Amino acid sequence: MVERLSGLLVLGLVLWTGLGLAGLALARIRGERRRFRRGAIALGAIWLAYLLLLVGVSLTQPGRIYGVGQPLGEDRCFGTMCFAVLGAEEPEGFFVRGEERERLLRVIIRVSNRDHQHTGSEEGLTAYLVDPHGSRWEPLRGLGGVRLTTPVTAGGSILSEPVFQIAQDARVASDATGLRLVLVHTGWTWARLTVGDPESYFHRAAEMMVPEKKK
Repeated sequence: MVERLSGLLVLGLVLWTGLGLAGLALARIRGERRRFRRGAIALGAIWLAYLLLLVGVSLTQPGRIYGVGQPLGEDRCFGTMCFAVLGAEEPEGFFVRGEERERLLRVIIRVSNRDHQHTGSEEGLTAYLVDPHGSRWEPLRGLGGVRLTTPVTAGGSILSEPVFQIAQDARVASDATGLRLVLVHTGWTWARLTVGDPESYFHRAAEMMVPEKKK
């Protein structure tokens, strides 16, 4: 409910800004300098107040932690597309050439489409791993199989298994406990300007707990 209200707020702000810019353009054409100046100041003040609210909430709101539910993981949703971490394991038969002090970890993610009428996908989505010490690991290209952005049929689900390369001397438990997965969109999205959204500016990222690695 709160997320929907935040989305409506930014949508209303964008529509109001469009009307305001149209009014400023009209005032400029007519040579109404006083009206143009008042409108520009009002527009700037509204955006300043909104950005202060956005940053204030981002800096004070804790990042959400998505747990590993039983028997399925807790979903992190973007509209009708939802993602849950189901498990982690060391992939067999793979090695990183020239990197003897590296180890690999495959994270199993369920991708679900809750729209029962249309095929869906979450464009521009990627993932990375973090640990309690602030270290970050990106997925290896070519080893993940099904991508997080792969289209999913209406009401269906698939498994995506990105593989991450972790330094052998990293302060990470051998069973991978303490690791968390973060899902983010590449590039700019409206979430950046949505108050309280985990992807908004300066907000703490939403993290998904990675279960104990299978042996």
